Order: sequence, then C-alpha cells, then structure tokens
Amino acid sequence: MSSSFYSGSGQTPQNVADIDTLKQEAQTAADEAESSATAAAASATSASNSASSASTSATSATQSANSASSSASSASSIYNNFRAIYLGSLSSDPTVDGNGDAVTAGDLYHNSTSGNLKYYTGSAWTEVQEVGPTGPTGPTGPTGPTGPTGAVGPTGSTGPVGATGPTGPTGPTGPDGVGDLISTNNLSDLSNVATARTNLDVDQAGTAVALAIALG
Repeated sequence: MSSSFYSGSGQTPQNVADIDTLKQEAQTAADEAESSATAAAASATSASNSASSASTSATSATQSANSASSSASSASSIYNNFRAIYLGSLSSDPTVDGNGDAVTAGDLYHNSTSGNLKYYTGSAWTEVQEVGPTGPTGPTGPTGPTGPTGAVGPTGSTGPVGATGPTGPTGPTGPDGVGDLISTNNLSDLSNVATARTNLDVDQAGTAVALAIALG
C-alpha cells in the first residue's frame, strides 16, 4: 500500500487525482486483507488435517506396535517349539532338549561323531535310516517238479435215489418165432397133434389121462 495513505497521517487530498489514488490504495489494502484471510483459513484447514493425520498415524503406530509384539511372541513360541524338537549338532546322545526339558519321543539331533541324524524313540536314540527306492522285480524262476499224488480220500455217501421216470411207449410186435404156438391158431400149427396130446398127457377131448384113471 502507498505510504501516502494511512490512518492519522495528517495529509489531506488536494485534488481528484489524489482521491483516485486513495481509492486504489484502499482497494488494494482490502484485496490484500481478503487474501490474507483466505490464506489464514487454508492454513487452519491444513493444520486441522495435519492434526487428524497425526492422530491416525498415532493409531496406526499403536496397532503396528501391538502387531509387532504379537508377531514377536509368536516367533518366540515357534522358536521354542523348534528347539524342543531339533536339538542341533551334538557329539553324543543328549538327555535334555534345547529348552532344557527332558527329551521326548520324536526329538531329533545330528550326531557330529558319526555324522548321522538320530531320533529319540521314547526310550533310546536311533539312527535315521534312509530307505532307497524299491528295485525292479527279478525274473520268474523255473517251475518246480510236480509233487507226489496225495492219498485217495474216503468215498462219499450215496445220494438219494431219483424218482422213477415215465414208462416209455410199447414197441412194435416182433415177428413170430420158429416153433412157437400161436393162441389164435388153436394148436393147428402143431406138426403132429397126436404126439402133442401124448406129450401133454391128455386125450382127444382134452381130459387129462391121469385124472381120468384116478376117477375110474
């Protein structure tokens, strides 16, 4: 602002030019005051934001500290569990683990004397044996000789008799036999009737001779 305009200066404007100059200086002073007020408001807002950010950062820092503490506790627990199982490299069988507790089944350690890894069975330390892959199956050997025949076992019991099958159809009548007597011929097929009666011991009437004699 021009040095010719200030409160209590004792100066009085002499003409219109001086009045215009005073107006310009007054407007300039007003603009500068408004700019200062705006800048002050912006500074206040920035300060508030900075305070809020600082509070958020403080909260985050607290959470990070809690998380770090929890991670440290977890890491310590994992480390102690590891020391309780793997006892490191020792020259002889130990009796306590890395935490100073008595060894338990499943504990491991490297024996620096033999160079082998050993594990505790619950009663003794045993070397861990590395099992190699299974080899291929060998060729089939020749068939052995046939063994002797065993003794014959006892005969089993007879099964039940099956049901009788149906009667087959009657076959055709065969031809007459030579010298056979046919009933329908009424003895006419005999070559000698008289001889036949004699052989049968009957008379011509057909009565048995012996019976006739007996009856008188």
